Amino acid sequence: MWADGILIPNLHKALLVSGNAETASRFLYYFCLMHFTLLSPIKVAKTKKDGPFQGSFEARVQHIHTFQEHGLEIKKPIETFFKSIPKGQYQAEIPSLLPLTKEVAETYLKFQSIITHCITNGEAINNQLRELLLTFKELKHSKEEIMQMDFMGLRGVFSDFLHHYTAIKKEPNFSTKEQRKGLTKMMHQFISDRNIYTHGTLLIQRPEEIFVIDYIEEKKTKQRCEITLAILQSFLQASILIRNLLLEVGTFYRNSKRNEPTNS
Repeated sequence: MWADGILIPNLHKALLVSGNAETASRFLYYFCLMHFTLLSPIKVAKTKKDGPFQGSFEARVQHIHTFQEHGLEIKKPIETFFKSIPKGQYQAEIPSLLPLTKEVAETYLKFQSIITHCITNGEAINNQLRELLLTFKELKHSKEEIMQMDFMGLRGVFSDFLHHYTAIKKEPNFSTKEQRKGLTKMMHQFISDRNIYTHGTLLIQRPEEIFVIDYIEEKKTKQRCEITLAILQSFLQASILIRNLLLEVGTFYRNSKRNEPTNS
């Protein structure tokens, strides 16, 4: 099942056994929305200086990892850096530059591949959300405005729709303010993380062998965050949860429009 690591209560299993697959599915997504925690990249705090001046710097080293893929020889650049070790207020030194091991290089390639999947899933939800909004007749925005919006802008329009579209409150998964806010809040975090994966650069901090991403936050300041396999897996799980909840909103909206009384 897609929700690896997420506890599925016995009630969901009982619903499946009873043959009510639709109700079971809705219960599962509601349960995940209320209990799922999206793990975000961890911001790396800047090192505080011990005095008015402390020598510190980074040494960037690019390694070339050669491997075979689809019968071709691939030479992949791997970006790494070493942080200096302070040796007083005015001095610092870089530790010995040891060769990059094959294991660490392959882990870098693994992370890079998973990040690509995160970017692809994020863009798919971006397009799905835009297409969904284009079907809503109650929006204050024109179709041209929707087409020009970025991901976060679309999320804002969707959030406004959920909070003001009265009929959606009849849908069990979105009947309370807490449920609706839970989805839009997770989408905000999801989009922020997606921007890091899309626009950031993956690096290895050595000799600790920590995987980090350097990126520009809100087009203003340089930031660095640490990522782990669990963080990337969490993002992929969130993408499936959001995708299915958007599908549910779309289905409910279409059904509610069909059931509206027609003017005779």
